[in-house]
Amino acid sequence: MNPIDTISSDRRSILKGLAAAAVTSLAAPAMAAESLPAPPTGTAAAIATDKAYWSAVKGLYAVTPDIVNFENGYWGIMPEPVRREFIRQSDMVNFQNTYYARQRVGADFEAVRAKVAEAVGAAPDEIALTRGATEALQLLIGGYNRLKPGDSVLYADLDYDSMQYAMNSLKARRGVDVVKFDIPEPATRQAVLDAYARAIEANPKARLLLLTLAV
Repeated sequence: MNPIDTISSDRRSILKGLAAAAVTSLAAPAMAAESLPAPPTGTAAAIATDKAYWSAVKGLYAVTPDIVNFENGYWGIMPEPVRREFIRQSDMVNFQNTYYARQRVGADFEAVRAKVAEAVGAAPDEIALTRGATEALQLLIGGYNRLKPGDSVLYADLDYDSMQYAMNSLKARRGVDVVKFDIPEPATRQAVLDAYARAIEANPKARLLLLTLAV
């Protein structure tokens, strides 16, 4: 099997597991599973062209028809079952107030973490839940503990700006040299690979590389 196909298959399995975990662990009776379309099956191509499934997914979102949103990385729209459950849970937390925060939230958090761990085949203590990908990556970059003064960290000029800030902060926090290199234009596959190869070869003390992967 092609390694890319293996990665794609693994990713699909993980995403399906996370979706199932979200329904079973986060959803209370008010968010009935029957309000969601049945999980897709088959190959990636079959899922991608399953018009009935994607039409059902589209129907879960109440969003203005005046724009077409291509910026989900910045603004993730909640499907209606999730939005309603979010409001219900927010009402519950406000109603129980400090009692919930001091007595119950820890157990609920651990229950959710256990469900996510089960879905991805990991141990609960291997799972860290964050508010989003930006926070998760900032924690990973800032918490990487194998850096020492004199080491180098590398990133490209087209990497996500919030991650560039996190890499830059390592100079003051860890005493490392921060190296930024340019992605050439036109950004052909080989030109990008060559740019990374040159940056790595020019910095033999590099210990951390920020790599943006587009698939």
